Amino acid sequence: MSGESATFSVAGWDEQELEGSAGTAKVTRATYRQEFRGPLEANASSAVFIAYREDGRAEYAGFDRVTGHVLGREGSFVQRVSGTYGPDGLRARAVIVEGCGTGGLATLRGEASIAAPPGETGTVEFQFTVA
Repeated sequence: MSGESATFSVAGWDEQELEGSAGTAKVTRATYRQEFRGPLEANASSAVFIAYREDGRAEYAGFDRVTGHVLGREGSFVQRVSGTYGPDGLRARAVIVEGCGTGGLATLRGEASIAAPPGETGTVEFQFTVA
């Protein structure tokens, strides 16, 4: 298992509120792109659902389709991501969805911890292995 660290940035954020949330907690669906740099050289297309809490924090869950190079191999993989966002930034965990990889990443396994200060480049600490 490889313990590595990469950076990421987010672009192209598009967020839409779900219908029927009047008088209840705000729930949205967001799509966006990510760029990863470092031992994980890749781009991702991402989609998440976000629930906004009364205390100003938000919880989210969704999926990223990541395409690029990891551990010297090229291909794509899907990861399930969930986390929180608030005044102190983003904290999340991602887990590789087995059976969704392609090319040299078809057998990628593992998980990652994700952190980012508000509005800044984030860090991904990942533990990946290729079976």
